[in-house]
Amino acid sequence: MKTKLSIYLLIFTSLVFVGLYVNERSNRPDCAKVPCVIEMSPSLFDGPSWPPQLATSSESVYGQILSSSGYERIGNIYAKKDGRIFYLETSMRYTAFPVYKPMLDADANSFKIFESPYGEVGFAYDKLHVYFNNQTTDIDKNTIVFIQYGYIRDAKNVYGIIRNQQSDDSVKRLEYDVNTFRVFTGSGDEAYTLDLNGVYFSNKSIAGIDPNTFTTVSSPGEIETWKSRGKDPGSSLSGFYMRDKNYVVLNGNVLLKANAEKFRPIYTGPYHQEFGTDGTRVYYKSDEIFGADPRTFSPLSNQPYEGCGYGPYGKDGISVFYKNSRVAGADPNTFEVLYNGYAKDATRVYLIGTPLSKEEADPTTFTADCNYG
Repeated sequence: MKTKLSIYLLIFTSLVFVGLYVNERSNRPDCAKVPCVIEMSPSLFDGPSWPPQLATSSESVYGQILSSSGYERIGNIYAKKDGRIFYLETSMRYTAFPVYKPMLDADANSFKIFESPYGEVGFAYDKLHVYFNNQTTDIDKNTIVFIQYGYIRDAKNVYGIIRNQQSDDSVKRLEYDVNTFRVFTGSGDEAYTLDLNGVYFSNKSIAGIDPNTFTTVSSPGEIETWKSRGKDPGSSLSGFYMRDKNYVVLNGNVLLKANAEKFRPIYTGPYHQEFGTDGTRVYYKSDEIFGADPRTFSPLSNQPYEGCGYGPYGKDGISVFYKNSRVAGADPNTFEVLYNGYAKDATRVYLIGTPLSKEEADPTTFTADCNYG
């Protein structure tokens, strides 16, 4: 009996190993088509380290591979071996089989990394080029300046780091006036930037906005709330209303009918402003809430814990609204916002503004819990 159990255990263990190996090989690049070097550390398979485990960080696997493979480490993602520079591919940094791609343009004798004051990794240079990750750029190494929030410039151009979910981040030359460019707030897809020609959101021009009068629209207590939570109000205001002398802007969208002088956000939380008014109209983000009374409108929320979504409900004296739409039949006097998009009044339960039948949810007994974390 013990012999049979031992045989079954051996077979099971072998199948697990084969499965892991085949699965990992299927994720490797085709080295017949793309130049690459795959180095596997024997220490990953010896003694107590069996079976191989996925790394919790690039540091752990990267260090093991380098120590056993003869690479000379250069910063966090570069290495040198046999007179060549190699790059640790982003998609493989968290696996047991990291892939090192040779950088064909890089000169090993003069290769060095830049130390960015804003924490970006991946910038390096040699006697001829500046590199970002595995990309050869046209940035001038002698005049490169790191600007806050993922922007770089040299004597002639402005560049931005383009974040990619499925592949390595890259650097792109942007169409800004290099002498007047500055970051107003945010980074990447959430950045407001300026130059002498205009205002930009996510590197796209916002037509008609004056860079000389562009500023924030602040509600009472907003900045102090950010400071009390350890947030920097200038670091990311992508979810906040902005304005110039003529227009109100939210995330690059211009509220053409809003009065910029009178506009005020209606405070709903420390991370974004979902409602606003100029005293004549009420807005959900950049959309007008038709029929809402600005004199009596107020947001409704129940969010004492971060991450427990309440749904963007609001009400005035006669109606309840979800985002910019009226919630048909809802009673503003008994309406109560719950967690995760649920709400209820004396007669019905609602989910993201849609009434549910009493068979689906009874308002006298229905509750919604916060399941965050």
